[in-house]
Amino acid sequence: MVTQAVVFTSGADGSSLRERVILGHPLIARAIISAARAGVRDFLVVCDEGADSLAAMLDGNRVLARHDCVVECVSAAKVKADAKIARRLAAGFLLLSDTAVIKQEMVAKFIARTVARGSSVLLLDSDTRSVRDCDGVWRVRLDEKSGKLKDAGQDLDAWNASWTGLALCPGTVFQKLLQEFIKRPADGIRRAFLKLFPPATTGFTYCAQEYAVDVRTEQMAVRAEKILLASVRKPTDGFVSRHFNRYVSLFLSRWLIRVGASPNFISGANLLLGVLASVLLALGGHGNAIIAALLFQFTSIVDGSDGEVAKLTWTMSPNGAWIDTICDQLTYVMFFVALPLGLYFDRTILTDAGNPLFIVLGGLTLVSFAVMFWLMSRYVKRVRGEGSMLQIIKDIEESARQPGLGGLVDRLVMKISFIFRRDFFAFASMIVLVAGLSAPLMWLISSLCVVQVGYLWLFSQRRFRMLGLRRR
Repeated sequence: MVTQAVVFTSGADGSSLRERVILGHPLIARAIISAARAGVRDFLVVCDEGADSLAAMLDGNRVLARHDCVVECVSAAKVKADAKIARRLAAGFLLLSDTAVIKQEMVAKFIARTVARGSSVLLLDSDTRSVRDCDGVWRVRLDEKSGKLKDAGQDLDAWNASWTGLALCPGTVFQKLLQEFIKRPADGIRRAFLKLFPPATTGFTYCAQEYAVDVRTEQMAVRAEKILLASVRKPTDGFVSRHFNRYVSLFLSRWLIRVGASPNFISGANLLLGVLASVLLALGGHGNAIIAALLFQFTSIVDGSDGEVAKLTWTMSPNGAWIDTICDQLTYVMFFVALPLGLYFDRTILTDAGNPLFIVLGGLTLVSFAVMFWLMSRYVKRVRGEGSMLQIIKDIEESARQPGLGGLVDRLVMKISFIFRRDFFAFASMIVLVAGLSAPLMWLISSLCVVQVGYLWLFSQRRFRMLGLRRR
């Protein structure tokens, strides 16, 4: 596994994009952080000028400072005069573009490759359709019969791949790279591409199903930002999140990153919106209910932004995930407290004010939630010993594949489980509250909660018997 990386960077002509900030980080910092998270430990950043200022900028990056890696910014002249640097790289290194936007998992796979002695390996992108009209793309033509490099350049008419700016190189290539960089800092390496990576000793691999973009123009920078935003979408998103919420939350996340909002700040602000929505709902009145419904739906959207910002800026933490979960659950509890209170204090076309039945329904809902939490905790403790309570969902999915009445019930539950997802529940509640149907919504929620408690108890007992666990 390669643990050393070399970055050649030039700012002499003023056209470099290395310090162009994309979603919270300069491009050069983003490239180094991705490689560091993938396992690279030593970075040699070779500069034509401004090594000290670049070093200060990278040292000031808080996310990079948290990683166990060493970043050394050195002028090309000093590198040329110091033979020790070249000897350090004798075992091979990762050539990393100073403007590479690449998924860390892709870097990890790439640096783990076995490379023949004296050979290089290029990381290529075979998806030429998405970049065919983009400027600054380094195009590569591969011979279809031999599978070897045939030509490379920005002006190729016939090409079947593009270079992502990453390569695994033997130590002998370093001096050649350095010489070409000193001759032409801006694009010497690209101009001497076939000389540095001769077809006879150069292999390649593709970044299949992953993103790897070498940002050389503003057009490519915009494309890279879109790719990064799309990368935080979840395959487990529900229908509402996938087709509506994510579009809004990603737009908000992009703006929130620009103003420097932290994930924890977003979680806290979202909780305050939930408090405001609950207070309005508890006051009663159709007008208040409409505003509360819109705010509740908005909190469901923003609930995705804290996670998106954390992933895009590498500011994830166990505490942050815990804070997000607590704020999310508190918003739910406040809604279920406020809805019956609003119905109790308000007179509608379906109900009279002061009807204690809604207080009873609200209490039943909260008790049902407490029992559900206890049942899930009890299940995980007895079946798994420890772990997330979400494990019960995986076990229900497994049980749904079994024959018999129990499997049939589990399959039906899985098919309607989407109604309990926050994205669908918030959106559906907004529609119902705006329509002035708060009372039917309260009845429906209470009924579903009681049914869910009954199902969880029956499922738990069935699994306990199947696993031979004694009653406690």
